[in-house]
Amino acid sequence: MAIKLNPAGYRGIPDRMVLLPGGHMFFAEFKRPGQKPRPNQRRFLFTLKLLGFDAYWFSDTEDFMDVVDGYVE
Repeated sequence: MAIKLNPAGYRGIPDRMVLLPGGHMFFAEFKRPGQKPRPNQRRFLFTLKLLGFDAYWFSDTEDFMDVVDGYVE
Protein backbone atom coordinates (compact mmCIF):
# COMPACT_ATOMS: atom_id res chain seq x y z
CA MET A 1 0.00 0.00 0.00
CA ALA A 2 1.48 3.37 -1.00
CA ILE A 3 -0.32 6.33 0.54
CA LYS A 4 -0.02 9.67 -1.27
CA LEU A 5 1.18 12.41 1.06
CA ASN A 6 0.26 16.02 0.39
CA PRO A 7 -0.30 17.85 3.68
CA ALA A 8 -0.49 21.62 3.46
CA GLY A 9 2.46 23.44 4.96
CA TYR A 10 5.04 20.66 4.51
CA ARG A 11 7.05 21.61 1.47
CA GLY A 12 9.41 18.85 0.42
CA ILE A 13 7.51 15.99 2.05
CA PRO A 14 8.05 12.68 0.18
CA ASP A 15 5.43 11.58 -2.36
CA ARG A 16 4.43 8.35 -0.64
CA MET A 17 4.38 6.49 2.64
CA VAL A 18 4.80 2.83 1.70
CA LEU A 19 3.23 0.27 4.06
CA LEU A 20 4.31 -3.36 3.74
CA PRO A 21 3.45 -6.70 5.36
CA GLY A 22 4.96 -7.31 8.77
CA GLY A 23 4.58 -3.71 9.90
CA HIS A 24 7.37 -2.37 7.68
CA MET A 25 7.16 1.09 6.19
CA PHE A 26 9.27 3.68 4.43
CA PHE A 27 8.90 7.05 2.74
CA ALA A 28 9.49 7.39 -1.01
CA GLU A 29 10.13 10.40 -3.23
CA PHE A 30 9.74 9.68 -6.95
CA LYS A 31 11.59 11.65 -9.62
CA ARG A 32 11.73 11.36 -13.38
CA PRO A 33 14.77 9.52 -14.77
CA GLY A 34 17.87 11.66 -14.39
CA GLN A 35 16.25 14.09 -11.92
CA LYS A 36 17.29 14.49 -8.29
CA PRO A 37 15.29 15.78 -5.33
CA ARG A 38 15.13 19.55 -4.81
CA PRO A 39 17.01 20.94 -1.78
CA ASN A 40 13.87 21.07 0.40
CA GLN A 41 13.08 17.46 -0.54
CA ARG A 42 16.62 16.35 0.34
CA ARG A 43 16.33 18.13 3.71
CA PHE A 44 12.99 16.44 4.44
CA LEU A 45 14.40 12.99 3.57
CA PHE A 46 17.43 13.69 5.78
CA THR A 47 15.18 14.81 8.66
CA LEU A 48 13.08 11.65 8.39
CA LYS A 49 16.26 9.56 8.54
CA LEU A 50 17.45 11.49 11.62
CA LEU A 51 14.11 10.61 13.25
CA GLY A 52 14.79 6.93 12.57
CA PHE A 53 12.60 6.40 9.50
CA ASP A 54 13.71 4.84 6.24
CA ALA A 55 13.37 7.37 3.41
CA TYR A 56 14.48 7.04 -0.21
CA TRP A 57 14.22 8.79 -3.55
CA PHE A 58 13.77 6.87 -6.78
CA SER A 59 14.11 7.73 -10.45
CA ASP A 60 13.67 4.14 -11.56
CA THR A 61 10.79 1.72 -10.92
CA GLU A 62 13.21 -1.20 -10.73
CA ASP A 63 15.13 0.45 -7.87
CA PHE A 64 11.85 0.98 -6.00
CA MET A 65 10.89 -2.68 -6.44
CA ASP A 66 14.36 -3.78 -5.22
CA VAL A 67 13.82 -1.85 -1.98
CA VAL A 68 10.31 -3.29 -1.56
CA ASP A 69 11.66 -6.79 -2.14
CA GLY A 70 14.31 -6.18 0.53
CA TYR A 71 11.60 -5.51 3.10
CA VAL A 72 9.31 -8.37 2.07
CA GLU A 73 11.91 -11.14 1.84
